[in-house]
Amino acid sequence: MRLSLTLLFLIFSAALSAQSAQSFDIVTFSLAPSWKKEAQQDWLAYRIENPAKKTYARILLYPSLPSSGNPETDFQKEWNDLIVTQYKPGTTINENLSDYKDAWKAKIRVAPFLHNQVNQAVILLMLTDGKKKMSFIFLTNSEEFEKDFEDFGSSLVFGSAPLKTTIPLQNMVNSPNTWVQIDKMVVD
Repeated sequence: MRLSLTLLFLIFSAALSAQSAQSFDIVTFSLAPSWKKEAQQDWLAYRIENPAKKTYARILLYPSLPSSGNPETDFQKEWNDLIVTQYKPGTTINENLSDYKDAWKAKIRVAPFLHNQVNQAVILLMLTDGKKKMSFIFLTNSEEFEKDFEDFGSSLVFGSAPLKTTIPLQNMVNSPNTWVQIDKMVVD
């Protein structure tokens, strides 16, 4: 019995260490350590490659933005702003709107595009709770990384954005008796 518990603990620990928890903006997620981080100024990206097969995949995370309250409107804006101008995709292969978790809705669209004369796929996943929206782009030239994309999507956990003050910190320090208004961004 003791050996079984030890073995179970080791298996569970190995499974936990195989995925590394990351945070960005209002979301926490897990990715296997084989994904390499590519920090950008306004967004975050992760990349994985298989040089032997000349395949790759990227996950791009964009900061949350206010939602219009309509998932279709939000999605179309994100598609036009993030996908159409950058990747010039072909006809949509698949599109779906569904409930996600914790009152968030997920809208996804898959379309092909051509890069350096090689067929690629672009996938936009936009999540919204009606107050905020957050977009993720998946790029790949292979189905090899499909499970990674699914695992990433399943791992998303939304939290609250940090508090933001409307008075610069410098003014608060200079005038400690000044009333401070705090704008709280709430995630339901």
